[in-house]
Amino acid sequence: MAYVRKLASGSWQVTVRNHVGDRFSETFPLQSQARQWGRDQETKLSRSAYSNPQAGKTKFDDWYERWWESRVVEPHTRRGDASCIRTHITPHWSGWEVGAIGRIDVQSWVAQAQAVLDELAQPWHTMALLAFYTGLRWGGLSGLHGHGIDWQRGRLFVVEVNTKSGIKDYPKRSKSRREVPIPERVLDGLARRMYGRDRNAVVFTTVTKGRAGRLLDDGNWRTYTWWPAVHQARFPEPNGACMRCSTSSGMRVIRRLSRTRTLPPMRTRPSSELGGGWILS
Repeated sequence: MAYVRKLASGSWQVTVRNHVGDRFSETFPLQSQARQWGRDQETKLSRSAYSNPQAGKTKFDDWYERWWESRVVEPHTRRGDASCIRTHITPHWSGWEVGAIGRIDVQSWVAQAQAVLDELAQPWHTMALLAFYTGLRWGGLSGLHGHGIDWQRGRLFVVEVNTKSGIKDYPKRSKSRREVPIPERVLDGLARRMYGRDRNAVVFTTVTKGRAGRLLDDGNWRTYTWWPAVHQARFPEPNGACMRCSTSSGMRVIRRLSRTRTLPPMRTRPSSELGGGWILS
C-alpha cells in the first residue's frame, strides 16, 4: 500500500514498495496528486509492469557500466566490443540521461550508417544490411552459405564461420546453433545474390577480376570497401561507424536501454533500409 505524508515544506510525499521491498518516492504539491500517483504505481505492481520511476534519470555512463559488467561473452568478443563502444558509442551518448534518449536522437545517430550504405555497391550493400539487421559477427557474415538460409521462413542459421584458417563449423553442438530472422528486403537481396549459384556456396566472396570467388579477408574488406564508403559519405574514420561495432554492439546497448521502460520498446519496420530496422516505436 502507498504511504503518503506531508513534508515540512507543505508538499506531499508518497512512497511505494515493489515486490522485493525496494522503495520509490515522489513529491507533489497536492495530497490528491500524491495519492493518485501511489494508486497508479500499485496498479502497475499488480500487473507486474512496475519499473523504477527514477530509472530515466540514470546517466548513460552509469547504466553502461552496469550493463557491461553483467555481460557474459567470450574474451575476444569483449575486447572487440570494448574498443568499438569506446570509440563510436560512448563519445556520443556520454552524459545523457537514459530517459532523455528519444526516437529522433537514435535516428540521427544511425543516419550516418544509411549514408555509408548509399555508397556501397552490390553485393556489399546487401552484406552490410544483413550485418545491420542481424548483428552477425564477421565470421558468421563472411562464412554464410546458401544452405544456411531458410528462404521460406526468412531466417538464417549460423552453422559455419569464416576464420583465418578457413571455414569452420559453428557451433560445435547443433543444439546451440544461432537462428536469426531476416527482414524481407534483405532476403530479397540475398536471393538475387544466390540466383543461379550452388546452394552450398558461400554467399559473400571476393568479386575482383582474377580473384573472384575467394573467401573474404576482414582487413582487406575494410580497407578497400568499407572505409572508402565511409569517406565518400563524408564521415571521418574515427567517427564512422565500423560495421560490427555501431550496429551490433551499439544497438544492443540501445535495445537494453529500451527495456528499462524509460524508452518505448524497439521493433523493426521495413519502411526504409535503416530507418525501418532502427526506429524506436
